[in-house]
Amino acid sequence: MSRVRRWAFAAVMALLASFSETQARADADPDSHGHGSTTPPARTGGRVSIAPWADPTPEHPCGTILLADQDGSREGKRGLVIHEWDLAADTVLRTVTVAPASEYRDVIMVRAGQEVHLVVAFAASFKPIRHYVLDASLHVIRQHEVGEGLGQSIVIEDGVVAISWLGVRGRQARVHIATFSQATMQPLGAVDLPAGDGYLTFHPGAASTVPLLLQHGRLYALRSRDEPVRVVAYDPLTFAELASWKSPEDYVTLGRAHGHVAVLTELALTELSDALNVVSTHAAPGDSMRAFVEDPDTGIVVTAAGEALLADGTYRRLFRPVTRDQILDFHGRVITQYADDLAGDLGWFNLRRVLTSPP
Repeated sequence: MSRVRRWAFAAVMALLASFSETQARADADPDSHGHGSTTPPARTGGRVSIAPWADPTPEHPCGTILLADQDGSREGKRGLVIHEWDLAADTVLRTVTVAPASEYRDVIMVRAGQEVHLVVAFAASFKPIRHYVLDASLHVIRQHEVGEGLGQSIVIEDGVVAISWLGVRGRQARVHIATFSQATMQPLGAVDLPAGDGYLTFHPGAASTVPLLLQHGRLYALRSRDEPVRVVAYDPLTFAELASWKSPEDYVTLGRAHGHVAVLTELALTELSDALNVVSTHAAPGDSMRAFVEDPDTGIVVTAAGEALLADGTYRRLFRPVTRDQILDFHGRVITQYADDLAGDLGWFNLRRVLTSPP
């Protein structure tokens, strides 16, 4: 083969290799076509919780997520760990042990700025729930005991941490909601309700939770003793009841939409003011929606039914509706977690790419 032919052959092979690499990245990167999926490690078969972490970079084009995993805690192995999972490469970048081996039951994790907060319940309901705070290096910097029970949830805003859990002592069950200082973990306020007065929902990280929302200096919770379900606004320090709103349906999801408190039912998504007056109501797009999330950059609300509620009040189908129980975003990239395999498949898509591409 002549030198020219060898050079041409090498150039063609390099071009093909470059094309293959580009195509492989396109298949992995939702920036290329809008969608992606991944299967993080699932070593326990137990409950897990996910949280967004690193934004996309040239090295990690789809960004990373954190996966809180019990990692064989029932077999006395590593205990409670956090994996940082690369969405594009489908690989663990690092694993950090948060707590020693024990029989963990529920694990809920949220991100607050450059901190990661975990609330962990144990298989023995009489053991106190622990709240761990990790820094950007995923090192534990603060921890404290919250209260005995299980089925916990956590929300954080403007330096206030609100945690709810179901306390069980003998035949007595109570719903507890408490607030703490994010900086010092000092208690700020608390309320104790009969178990029948707390509205419990399913969460991938826990068997059941009492959903909460912190917004504009108010704490919102769902109450179910009075039918139908009520949304109640509390002062997060004194727990004085400031306002309430009765839902027209019993099946309710609490969240945020277009900067408002939002209540999702099988029939409608209702936006409420801080004083819980109706701002607007949007008909639900067909299938029952178990969860929704608002993208803070665009104000678009994405539902677990695969629909995006646009600013003009219309819906745009993004993905095939399936039953999913966790949906979260980190500025334009939306992640969904399958309900039938809690430690398994995740799906994600680039919101802007999907919205600008043909349906």
